[in-house]
Amino acid sequence: RNAFTSLQAGVFDGLPSLKILHLDNAGHARSPHRHELSTLPPGLFAELPLGWLHLTDVGLRELPPGAFRELGGTLNYLYLGDNRLAELAPGTFDGVRLGQLDLGGNRLSTLPAGLFEDQPWLQRVDLSHNRLAALPPGLFVGAASRRRSGMAVALHGNPGAPFRLALEPVVASAPWQRPARIGVRVAEGAPFRLDVALEAAGGRLEADVATIAHATPLGGAVAVSPTGAGPVVVRVAGIPEVPGADCAAILDAGKAWSCGPPPVPGGIGRHYTGIRLEAGRPLVLNGVLSRRLAVGDSTRIDLANVFLEFGEEPAFAARSSDPAAVSATVEGGALTVAALRAADATVTVTATTADGRTATRTFSVGAEADEVPRGFLRGWRLSLLEEAEP
Repeated sequence: RNAFTSLQAGVFDGLPSLKILHLDNAGHARSPHRHELSTLPPGLFAELPLGWLHLTDVGLRELPPGAFRELGGTLNYLYLGDNRLAELAPGTFDGVRLGQLDLGGNRLSTLPAGLFEDQPWLQRVDLSHNRLAALPPGLFVGAASRRRSGMAVALHGNPGAPFRLALEPVVASAPWQRPARIGVRVAEGAPFRLDVALEAAGGRLEADVATIAHATPLGGAVAVSPTGAGPVVVRVAGIPEVPGADCAAILDAGKAWSCGPPPVPGGIGRHYTGIRLEAGRPLVLNGVLSRRLAVGDSTRIDLANVFLEFGEEPAFAARSSDPAAVSATVEGGALTVAALRAADATVTVTATTADGRTATRTFSVGAEADEVPRGFLRGWRLSLLEEAEP
């Protein structure tokens, strides 16, 4: 409860044993000594061995990338709640390995992708009571990856809460591998270990549960084989329970910093408020793109199962090297390839995300005259997608 409106680099020089620093207003909004530090100057905490840093309710409006890098070797607990932060720059927490991070009660409407990917020791993250309408892809990827028990996450009190985390079956094996191996993907990453029940229509699963380890976006690799000539449809059959989903009122009342069931005997309670798990779209494995198509035939491919490196839904574009022989069109996230005349062509598909990342898949298609026997399309979608020869 001081009256600081600015702090200069060097103000803490000569304090080589300082471990805990409180610069916060401690919730005393009407204090006559209330201060507002809109930003932090570079070098403010240089050479300090801080383990705990409290900057709650000091009027912070921005944090530069790497704002706490100079505390990378020691900083474990960082409290930035109840400020005026409207956005976080990518790399804000570069160089530090945090155990607890409080960003609750700010004005954050977006979060940078990969915000916590370099935070393998995170135990607790508070993002409650901000202005978040959606979560970025990969938010939980890499977070708490060194912690067997995962972490606690508070996301309640945001406009988008409870945030939907969709569990979707996807092809997890190499395109040419048979039988196909099916995984489960959650675009934001798994905030805790997810044991997802699966079921298949028209096929047989070697196991009916796929596991996504916490801090990863994809898990499973369960083999599936057809039981007939028709398509195989794999869907999520059971949704895991969200630990401590009813903890919001307890946390907001300040009665505890963590609640919910302990992840291991004797461990700290764990909660995940403001999220819900849902079954995403089913995976359909049917006719595949063959090396050879009969003139007049076409095939359709779900591109979400081709570009697995993107957790979000990218925009797709397709191009045929010979449109008069083989057409390639994209609609609704699906690629349709049609053989128009007997000739070979190369099809190139490009995916572009909202933040400008791209990936390309190229494969060869050949069209033959009608003497090719009908009904030869067999196997799995993607199983014969091939990289073209250079």
